[in-house]
Amino acid sequence: MCDSGDAPTYEERIAKMNAIISAEDAAYILGCSSTKVLRMARSNLIDSFKVDKVMKFRRDSIIAYTGTTYEDIVRSVIRRQELLKELDEDREKRAYQDADALADKLVSIFR
Repeated sequence: MCDSGDAPTYEERIAKMNAIISAEDAAYILGCSSTKVLRMARSNLIDSFKVDKVMKFRRDSIIAYTGTTYEDIVRSVIRRQELLKELDEDREKRAYQDADALADKLVSIFR
């Protein structure tokens, strides 16, 4: 979901996350520290559960706290990819047009 070696966007990184995430991933989504996420979980301010004594979170529940949904994020990533593809196609088309114009100019000079 990421373009040619570029760092993934916020949405791309979230779209790649598993359904069950760590405190670090939850912190990334919420824009805070993992310590704060764990503190909020212990205070029952956010949904969490333990797996082998490690606090885990449901990705979709954490995303809901931001006021959006996982589906909206995925749609955003797909739309961005479509726009980038259109941009690349436009650039390629312009490059061919510029090359054709230059070739026509050179032909007219050497006639």
